[in-house]
This record gives sequence, structure tokens and C-alpha cells, in this order.
Amino acid sequence: MTFLEFTFQSFWHFIGIVILMWLALAGIAWIAAAARGK
Repeated sequence: MTFLEFTFQSFWHFIGIVILMWLALAGIAWIAAAARGK
């Protein structure tokens, strides 16, 4: 595997983690808001 391929894979891996983290935070915030609204 070349350095470029490795960098590209690491980049997409990082982006995936960031997206999952944001989705988790959004989900927690949405659940908290729904629980407070009841």
C-alpha cells in the first residue's frame, strides 16, 4: 500500500468517526429534548 492510499484511508476513517460522533451527539440532544418536552 502506498503512502497516498494509506493517507486517503486514514482520512475517510477519520471523517467516518466524526460523522458518527455528530450523529450520536444529535441523537442524545434529540432524546433529551423529547424527554424534557413530555
